[in-house]
Amino acid sequence: MQDDSGIPFRFFDPNKWDIYFCGQYIAPIDTFKQHYQPDLAQAFVSNPHEALPFGFGYQWQPSRSSLIIAKRR
Repeated sequence: MQDDSGIPFRFFDPNKWDIYFCGQYIAPIDTFKQHYQPDLAQAFVSNPHEALPFGFGYQWQPSRSSLIIAKRR
């Protein structure tokens, strides 16, 4: 379980991991803007996910927080 500041999404092989998403992926804060993950943004758009009713990580506002949950197959 992590937010977008953890292991980049592109390193999770979909043949080895089941990925679940919660919240909303927005661009990183300005300090980390060079680490924007377009593949993660597309995954949030393409996959159904639940809202996140609490803040998590550096995007501490519930409306801006995201969680990526990876479960090894």
